[in-house]
Amino acid sequence: LGWANVGWHNDRGAPEVRTPNADSLAAEGVVLDSHYGYKVCTPSRSSFLSGRFPVHVTESLRDPDAPNAGVPGAMLTFPAKLKAQGYKTHLVGKWDAGAATP
Repeated sequence: LGWANVGWHNDRGAPEVRTPNADSLAAEGVVLDSHYGYKVCTPSRSSFLSGRFPVHVTESLRDPDAPNAGVPGAMLTFPAKLKAQGYKTHLVGKWDAGAATP
């Protein structure tokens, strides 16, 4: 999703970009539009899953099967916390956050 692909960022008023539902959510909520990302996907994935900075979880996956690669299995993840609050969770897409940690 690009910066100008939502109505509230489209300062030129391009008629082809109509996002009334997203605009309403942005107007009533909090827009987080200043963030930084890593050049590879693993740190972002591990950070989103764990709620911790990648430096504390995983910054790279040179060998995803290596010991201590990825999000530790015993670490409580964001989806697990949502599920504990009654939300239904589902995994879609690739994991790419390590596979070999205890």
